[in-house]
This record gives sequence, C-alpha cells and structure tokens, in this order.
Amino acid sequence: MEIKVPRLRLISTRRSIANERVLRDQLLCAAAEAPLATEDRARFVGRRDGSVPEESGRVYDRALDSLRRDGSLVERSKALCCRRSDTKHAKNVPLRVVDPVTIEVRIDGVVLDTVPYARAFYELFEGAIYLHQARPHLVTKLDLQARYASVKRLRTCNYITASRNHTDVDPVRVLESRGPLKTGVVHVVSKVWGYRKVCRQTFKVLELKEFSLPPLEFDSRGTFRPASETFVASRRRELSRHRRAAFAQISSRAGGSTSRRRPSRRWPP
Repeated sequence: MEIKVPRLRLISTRRSIANERVLRDQLLCAAAEAPLATEDRARFVGRRDGSVPEESGRVYDRALDSLRRDGSLVERSKALCCRRSDTKHAKNVPLRVVDPVTIEVRIDGVVLDTVPYARAFYELFEGAIYLHQARPHLVTKLDLQARYASVKRLRTCNYITASRNHTDVDPVRVLESRGPLKTGVVHVVSKVWGYRKVCRQTFKVLELKEFSLPPLEFDSRGTFRPASETFVASRRRELSRHRRAAFAQISSRAGGSTSRRRPSRRWPP
C-alpha cells in the first residue's frame, strides 16, 4: 500500500554565520593559543576581501565583551589573553562528538566504536544494520542505562535499515526578535518508533518493523517564525484533503468494504 505524503513548501532563509554562543568558545580557544589582536576581528567574521558585515561585527563585539566581563579574557600589551585557569578550555570543546554522553558499540564484549547518545536512537536500535569501516553489523541489544549496544558481524547483508521517527519542536522562550523572526529557547522531543528494511540495490522497502524507545528530549536554541492564522488554516485544509484522498485509496483497494466509514472529526486538530 502506497500513501502519498503532501510536499511541504520550503522557504529559503539567510542568516549570519556568526553565532554568539559558538563564537565565545572559538574566541576562548583561540586566545589559549595566541593573544587576540584587533585584526583578528576580520579573520573570525570578515569576508574574503577583509570587510566585516555590520551584523557579524556586532556579534563578535558582544561575544568579546562577555568574555571580558566574566574575566575569561584579560588585556595584556594591547591584546586579549586567556586566563591561566582557562588555557585547557580547548580540550573541553569536543570536535568529533558534541554530545557529552556516548554509547559504546561492543562486539563479543570488546569496544568497537563509540556513538553519541542521541545518534544511538537512530542507528543502534535492535535489528539495525550498523556500518563500521564499511562492514555490516547487526545490532542485537541496546541498553541505554548501561550505555552500550551489542552487535554481531555479518559476512554480507543485502539491505540497510532506516529509522521511522518524528520530532516535535516547541518554542519555550523568546530571547531576541528581528521583525517576524524570533530567536530563543526551544524544547525538542524526538521519538523513534520503528524502522524500515531497505534493499541496497533497488532501495525498495522490504519490511516495516516497530519497537518502543523512550523519547529523546532536550532544550536548544532555535530561530522560528510564528505562523499566521491564514497559513495554519490552509495547512489544515491541505492535510484534510490528502487524508481524504488516502482514505479513498484504501477503500478502493479494499473493494469498497470500508466506504461507509467516516473520517474522524478530531483530525486534523
């Protein structure tokens, strides 16, 4: 049974690459290696021709001022230096793994690899095919409390696995507003509830599986735009239209046995 999913219209946006939270760590790590001078402003947030965009320059100045205020950077010989207590800060900023919690991938009790906690929900569920150095491994157990996953090496495997999941993002607090765009704290809830077996040669779905994992919840920073009432109403009409089309398709394949059933009025909300 094939049900067509409505396509969402993508709206292209352009935002500055300068992020104050990220820039703070970058500046502190750079100051631990060499003092920050005035010309470093263009190196961090400048263009190729050496000019600095106005918005990026303001973000750089705010990040630098916050590091001065909390004492992380001190001025010496017309340059900003890192405090001695913060010289090891660069080692505490991970480059390969952002998540501080990791899951060990074990084969016969021996650690084969480590995976960030959040990625384990999508790649290390029981029944998943985990690729390590291009070799397929079958995940036989995932223990989130003990933080490890057991795998079994396979000689060959003619399929791959893809998680079935959905994510809800809810704005919690607005920190900054620039016209219709809002930047602030968002609460993210991701649920992985199954997976697909997909043929490696044809990419055809071979089998659908379901399982139960606890939701992955965390707070993050995000940029969002409140939807207008007109947009919400149009999306509800579009989803309702696709739902009626899917219901009619199922009814026709079932020989009309379900043609008398009426769609629930509770959906869409």
